[in-house]
Amino acid sequence: HTGPLSVMITTIAVTWNFIYNILYEKWEARQESKSRTVKRRIAHAIGFQITLVMFLIPLIAWWMNISLVAAFWLDVAFIIIIPIYTFIFNWTFDKLFGLPASAQPSTAQQ
Repeated sequence: HTGPLSVMITTIAVTWNFIYNILYEKWEARQESKSRTVKRRIAHAIGFQITLVMFLIPLIAWWMNISLVAAFWLDVAFIIIIPIYTFIFNWTFDKLFGLPASAQPSTAQQ
């Protein structure tokens, strides 16, 4: 019963992560400060999680025929763990592959 739900959740999370990062980097490119500070990274991780929860909680409630509150409590572990994972993953990714143009000083973008 939850196998198809897991596939839907994963598909939504991966798709939203792609879209969210595109939108975030467009916003980031317009900022005066181009550095990815810890504060900015935390905001990125929390923003992603909050918006993802807005998609997933109604889906879980509908699929399992439970209330939104019950769906929230079923998802609470992921609500706590995913922002931490997102923060660590993105920081590591940036260290391994470098910052995107949106996070580099203006002179490096030319």
